[in-house]
Amino acid sequence: MTFHRVPANTANAALTKNKTRIVMTKSKTSAPPSASGNAAPTDQPTFRSNPEVDAKIDAYIKDNPKYWAYVQAMPRERLERTVVLNEVRELDRQQRIREGVLKQITGTRS
Repeated sequence: MTFHRVPANTANAALTKNKTRIVMTKSKTSAPPSASGNAAPTDQPTFRSNPEVDAKIDAYIKDNPKYWAYVQAMPRERLERTVVLNEVRELDRQQRIREGVLKQITGTRS
């Protein structure tokens, strides 16, 4: 495992001087090829934990116990597909915003 100092990527990074964040990376290990010739996965993915986000999630769960029970009762495939749907919606939203900004920049009206 190695640590790298990376400049902070925040909206106000230009206003704050010498603000850096530490990024932890795992060095990749070579895995033996599988029967299909691809490298076999060796490790499970590691997920980051953000205390501020976790606190927001916990507060939402506490305030919405019925919704939390609904989510916990979802079958795994349905839960996975819901996560993917949220990603698709986010990408669609970003595309619409980009198109709107591009229209404003180019001055075209429809």
